[in-house]
Amino acid sequence: MLSVSFIVGALRRRWPTMLVVGLLCLAGAAVYILVVKPTFTATSMLLIDTKMQPPQPAQAGQANPDVVIDPGVIESQIEILRANAIAFDVVDRLELAKDPEFVPPGPGFMARVVGTARDLLGLKADGGPQPDPRRTAVSSFAEKVRIARSGRSFIAEISATTLEPEKSARVANAVAESYIQDQLDNRMEASQRTIEWMQRRLSEVKAHADAAERELREFRAGHLCPGPQCPAGVTVDAPPGATAAGAPGQVSAAGGIDTREQALVRAATAARSTYEALENRVGRVSAFMQQEALPVTEARVVNTALPPSSKSAPKSGVLLLLGLIGGLVAGAATACLREISDRRLRWPTQITRTLNQNYLGALPPIAGRRASFTGKRSILSRLGGPATNLPMLTSGPGKSSAAMDALSSAKFLVDQGQERGRCPIVGIVSAGEGEGKSTLTANFAALAVQMGARVLVIDADLRTGGLTRSLRCEAGGSLADASFEPLQLSDCTAATDYGFDLLPAFSEAPPEHALGVLASQQLRDLLAEAVGTYDYVLIDIPGVLNGMEARPLLKEIDACVITATAGRTTIDDLQRVFSSCPVVEELAVGVILNRSKLSARHVIVRMPRLLKVAA
Repeated sequence: MLSVSFIVGALRRRWPTMLVVGLLCLAGAAVYILVVKPTFTATSMLLIDTKMQPPQPAQAGQANPDVVIDPGVIESQIEILRANAIAFDVVDRLELAKDPEFVPPGPGFMARVVGTARDLLGLKADGGPQPDPRRTAVSSFAEKVRIARSGRSFIAEISATTLEPEKSARVANAVAESYIQDQLDNRMEASQRTIEWMQRRLSEVKAHADAAERELREFRAGHLCPGPQCPAGVTVDAPPGATAAGAPGQVSAAGGIDTREQALVRAATAARSTYEALENRVGRVSAFMQQEALPVTEARVVNTALPPSSKSAPKSGVLLLLGLIGGLVAGAATACLREISDRRLRWPTQITRTLNQNYLGALPPIAGRRASFTGKRSILSRLGGPATNLPMLTSGPGKSSAAMDALSSAKFLVDQGQERGRCPIVGIVSAGEGEGKSTLTANFAALAVQMGARVLVIDADLRTGGLTRSLRCEAGGSLADASFEPLQLSDCTAATDYGFDLLPAFSEAPPEHALGVLASQQLRDLLAEAVGTYDYVLIDIPGVLNGMEARPLLKEIDACVITATAGRTTIDDLQRVFSSCPVVEELAVGVILNRSKLSARHVIVRMPRLLKVAA
């Protein structure tokens, strides 16, 4: 599980990775800014028309100052601005169907990909109709024009984004003008439809009045007669309520005829009155509607779009900032992923937390590496150079405080696990060859000598003989010789310039049966004699994972110090060492990183794994 300390440690240790990834992301943002064509956005502001329709006939000539405009009216007008009718009008007005920016000259990227795939598969292309340039231009228009309400006001913001500043301004202004013209046309059409409806209604009422008068005349013509020819009982008095429909001087018959006439007269009078009233009203409303239908609307342009002086996208500053921030985040993530996936030993926490071993310290990297050896002595020795080319870190010009701390920690833990006055047999262990065992063994011995101890170093690496080839060894015998002929320890050891004695691995050439030498009784006898003679016995043990040679020696040691090359030895290597030889994990006092740039301040403060005191 990732913790804050893990992330901080990963970033501190892998800051070059984070820096490289951050710079790459920043460079990518810069390339994007240089490659992408800049776009320009022009904005016009339009006060939209809140009067949805002309006044109704019942409201003609009346004023209502307390009208509250529904917010839905504003949203409806915004949607009208976004409608295809406005888009088609602008496309036709500005001839955008001929503009390559709105109608690309050829198939798009996806169309080309699909066409290529069809060609590869041997499929025939669909012979459908060719796309309409106007519809294509309208589709592009919808992507390039944004219309939104400005806050809670009655103003709509019309923003057009194109590759040219002047074109953006033209498109934004054209949308506003098209909307105003659309509102005028709609108002005139609505007024014309209202007037036509009222004229039709007036014609219907007039026809009804004419029918009523015609019925009255026909009735009188069939039931009224002139003067002296009227039959008995008929008077010459004109019936009350007679109108121009009946001639004066006529007389009416008595009884039900008079009642029927009166009903017809009333109906004709009412129809005529209705017609005259409606005719008067239609005249006044028509005059009012014609006045309202004048080319005037509440919609007007509040702010005319002007060609922008700077590009709207890509925003260089914002993109560079986002590229830098994104790069740092990506770099941090990359550093953490590398830290998680990297199984090579580099840091003390890998030793203490993953391997559950003490981190003793680090030996610094050496500028010049040791050359290969072919003879008994080192190349430098044969050329008259110093007696050794092993880096000595405890004294001389190459003295290292970090190495002194690491070796002192190892010696302290070895002493803590042994009875006072007893000589410990300490094995220097590594997973493979080239891990720095010889360097660690020689410097451990030199440090113990500086503290007044008698030290014997046994070069048990019979395959390479690193210590034997590096140090001046003028002994009368070797470890390999002692396994074939009876030799005393004093006959096989040689003193070195650093105060400790060396038991060489071989005299002339590596033995053919190294495992037999290391598992022999003669070796155990030499170890028993050395314990009674020296204060420390250090054994340079062969790499544990390189063969079986290390197994016999691991049974003879009292403690061991593990060395690993920083950045090369993996956690898995040491885990295989522990699984194949559990005694190493049990007797190890800690791990020293070789060729590491860590200083003494990187030592992890934790409870050391102390060895049990031997009985």
